[in-house]
Amino acid sequence: MIRSSRIMGVIECKYPYYPGTQGICHNGVVYYGAWSNLTDRRSVVVGFDLRYEEFSLITLPEDVQIVSRFESDLVRYNGKIALGYY
Repeated sequence: MIRSSRIMGVIECKYPYYPGTQGICHNGVVYYGAWSNLTDRRSVVVGFDLRYEEFSLITLPEDVQIVSRFESDLVRYNGKIALGYY
């Protein structure tokens, strides 16, 4: 049995968002597509740095949309994260 003295806690995210895709880990950061609000469904990519336990937010251009977790997803492409539609 492995024991740890570190206690898991809640990490607050200062960005309001609604998850829209599965997560993908790249270089120690978990990324997932989301919407900044449900009214206008502004698409963003949320990143969570596993090492520093910090959130970041990338606002996507207006013509790039997270459709739904059943129609779009984040994928690896040429060593980078890309948004794919299917």
